Order: sequence, then structure tokens, then C-alpha cells
Amino acid sequence: MREYGRVHSAFWRSETVADMSEDARLLALYLMTCDHGNLLGAFYLPDGYAAEDLGWVPQRVAEGFSELLRVGFAARCTASKWVWVLRYTDWNPLENPNQVKAAARIAQQVPRRCQWLRVFHGQFAEQLGLVAIDPEQAQQTLLKPFPKGSETLSEQGEGKGEGKGEAEGQGAGEGSGSDSLRSSAGAAGAMDPAELTKAELWAAGKSLLESQGMPGKQCGSFVGKLVKDYGEDVVVDAVRTAVVQRPVDAAEFLVGACKARGRPQRPSRQQQAEDQASASEREWLAQQGVVA
Repeated sequence: MREYGRVHSAFWRSETVADMSEDARLLALYLMTCDHGNLLGAFYLPDGYAAEDLGWVPQRVAEGFSELLRVGFAARCTASKWVWVLRYTDWNPLENPNQVKAAARIAQQVPRRCQWLRVFHGQFAEQLGLVAIDPEQAQQTLLKPFPKGSETLSEQGEGKGEGKGEAEGQGAGEGSGSDSLRSSAGAAGAMDPAELTKAELWAAGKSLLESQGMPGKQCGSFVGKLVKDYGEDVVVDAVRTAVVQRPVDAAEFLVGACKARGRPQRPSRQQQAEDQASASEREWLAQQGVVA
């Protein structure tokens, strides 16, 4: 447990920070200074920890994380409860070999089920000597700039910054990302849908929609709207059925299947916040070329 966290005065002059809501700004400052953090800015942080420290309800924490992800400040994996402050080491670079060794040990603690792990490895593999989880995928996780172009996730020179990062990041999001989705659909078709994980079903469902002409970004929004209206369990069942039946119009089929399984529900504000956080997380991962 660390005793302090460093925040540069430029934090308050940042356009990204200035455009944040008060809650997002406070949560960002909390992530930079809380005693759960470390020298990589990647650490285990269940919502309950942040809620207790900040005196917030969990819904407020989830909404704050959704905003921080949208502006490119921090990524959170809702499954593993790990958080990554995306530019932490830009502001707090590793200063000596001992810190590099300590950082490598921290990096190895990130669970393999963490949804941003491949992106994380793509940024730190060379510096920390990490072994790529998937060599082909690792080449596709160079990050595109976030909004406020001067504040990209990684600024490590021409090789990994504006030149290669933008070109390959765009390729991963638009080209390889689509190929990954189609591959997921093919793999799902070869398996018993009852055995697919929720993440595999989401990927297969989006792939089915995209193969029928729906733009990739719209696929996530479309599924997210169904989840908001009918609940995640209903949508998961509908997607599972669609993967089996391969309807001609998957979008119409999913809407009809959700309606048949239950009337639109009004989820609690907490559930709405959590669903929005999950949707933001999936959208961000898709932008990095990682199938969630």
C-alpha cells in the first residue's frame, strides 16, 4: 500500500480534465492518488473500494468510470475489477532498473481474463519484457489517439506514436477487428452455443449483425440498447438463438426475440450505470482491435 501519489500541476490545465464532469475529475484524481494504486497505474479496484473511499454509491462510481473511459483517461475491466490509468507512466515514468523490475512483477499480476490485458501488453511488452499472449493479436493492439489528439494513450516516438500507432491502430479497428468478429462467428457456429461464454456470444452476435451490413460501431450500440430495454439475460438468450438459427435479418430477429421473452423493463439506476459501463468498455476494446 503506497503512502502518496504524484499529480503534476498540468493535470488541472489538461483539456481532457477540464472537460470532465466534477465526478469524473474527482474520480480521476482519486485513481492517481489512492492507496490501492502503484507505479504502473494498473491495479485491482472493486467499485466497493472506491465507493467507500469517496463516500459514493456504486452507481455513481460506475458512471464516473464510464466517463473516464470515454475521454481516454482510464480503462476498467468489469469482470476482473482491474483498473488501468492509461497514461500513468507518461506522467510518472519508471526511473531506474529496480522500478522496471517492480513494474514487471505488477504487470504479471493482471489476470488473464482482464479484458484490456492485450492492449496493456501491447504498450509495455518491450519495456517490461512481457511475453505476448497472442503474437498476432499483440500486433493489432497499437492504440489510436483518443479525443484531444495531443493526449494520446502512448507517445513513444515515431515507431509507436502518431505514425505507426495511428495507421496500425486504425487497421486493427476497421480491418482486423472485423476479421476477428467474423472469425468469432465462425468459431461460434462450430461450437454448441450453450457452451459459449457471454463474451463469445457478444462477439458472435455482433459479427452476425456486421456480416449483414450493420456498421461495426452501430452493432455495439444496437446490442447495448437491447440490454438497456430488456435486460442482459434476455438479450444473451436471444443472441444464443440467433447464433443457432442464423436468421436472414438478425437485427429484426433479435428485437422480436427480446420482445417475445419479456416486456421492456426499467432497470434500476445502478443496473443502468453498470450496463452503460460495460457498453463503454466493449466499445473501447473494439476501438483497440480486441474482441470483448
